[in-house]
Amino acid sequence: MKLKIFFLLFLSFCKPIFSHDTSLEPLLEVLRICEINHDSTLDDIVAKTQNAWVQSRERWQFDKRYEEKRDQIVEQLQKMSLLQAIPSPIQHFDYAVVHGALYQRVCSRFSYLVEQWKKGVRFNQIIFLSGNRPLDAEKEKELLLRGITTEFEMAKMVYLETDLPEGMCDVDVKFVYTPLKENGKRPSTPDTVHEWLLSNPTPGSILAVSNQPYVIYQHAVMQQLLPSGFLLMTIGDQASKNLPVSVHLDNLAKYLYEVKKAKKSLEFCPHF
Repeated sequence: MKLKIFFLLFLSFCKPIFSHDTSLEPLLEVLRICEINHDSTLDDIVAKTQNAWVQSRERWQFDKRYEEKRDQIVEQLQKMSLLQAIPSPIQHFDYAVVHGALYQRVCSRFSYLVEQWKKGVRFNQIIFLSGNRPLDAEKEKELLLRGITTEFEMAKMVYLETDLPEGMCDVDVKFVYTPLKENGKRPSTPDTVHEWLLSNPTPGSILAVSNQPYVIYQHAVMQQLLPSGFLLMTIGDQASKNLPVSVHLDNLAKYLYEVKKAKKSLEFCPHF
């Protein structure tokens, strides 16, 4: 199945955005299920979903919201291709970029990249986006016991401890070190992408690796930051069936915000 993404949002924020685009019907249905009243403009939808869905804590600390409507919401997320694995249909890239995350998620993202290599996908360089995020005392306890204290160190460990297929171990690898923000908070996706771009990489094709349901959001963020000359595709393994609905909705709201911020129509698609 060709996984084309879904949200084609118009520039005009003063006119209804859903009048003729049937691909947006699942999003409309999620808004209805969550009882979010809106005037069908992007401005209003972003404002309402930021208030209702976005949570400021780490995802594993989120309040569980809308779980009683889980089956209805998940059905619509499936229609929006926010749950299914997205593989690469293209065989060669200049860069493979692995987005940072908690240890288990970085492991799964890199494993998914290894799986793509085994299926014939090739790349000239592997980039781990990481930084000076202190490891979580609960979620990454086993690494702290081994003396690994930051995401940067953890990314190196994931690479070194992964059994790489023939040829992949010869690919050049780079670990991006992103410092903490001035307020002491951990680096975000935009921070790590920006830090990599400070090294002035030669423009080329990028295969970015996330996992569902974050593919669409991380693609939108990275796409806005890349200078001209870069071509981006974002892939990722399927979403965990145990992921709380509140995490899905937080991610969807953040994606809609990125669409608005870009001030242009965005059609997220795993193809260039």
